[in-house]
Amino acid sequence: EHDKLPSLLENDGINSIFFPSVCPETFSYVVSEVIQMDLPIVCFNLGAQEEKVKDYKKGKVISLNSNMETIAEACKEVYKDNRV
Repeated sequence: EHDKLPSLLENDGINSIFFPSVCPETFSYVVSEVIQMDLPIVCFNLGAQEEKVKDYKKGKVISLNSNMETIAEACKEVYKDNRV
């Protein structure tokens, strides 16, 4: 349920998101919700998710061809840059 999402994330200590979709979406509800909750997010350079995240101050877009080290570094970077 949508209204329970913030408390679920908080209870589990989730403070940043990696959106691993490899399909270009025309609209991303997940990315929209993450941005609405003001959480840092990393996604691949595809579709609507890229369009939303590239203009989001707490977002980072990485290449679909990124290796695990690059993905991990991007996730660490958005977390570190956006700690409260």
